[in-house]
Amino acid sequence: MPAGEEECRRRGYSQLDLNVFGDNRTAINLYDSLGYVVTSQQMRRASRRIV
Repeated sequence: MPAGEEECRRRGYSQLDLNVFGDNRTAINLYDSLGYVVTSQQMRRASRRIV
């Protein structure tokens, strides 16, 4: 991650955004430990068929 962040800085980007699936707790915990913050969240619920 540090190398990727440094490359973004070298190219002049002011931020690095990541997309992480909500059930990927390992990635969420990693990015949280590196100081990333949630900026957007989507939620879904499976529809239930009514007969």
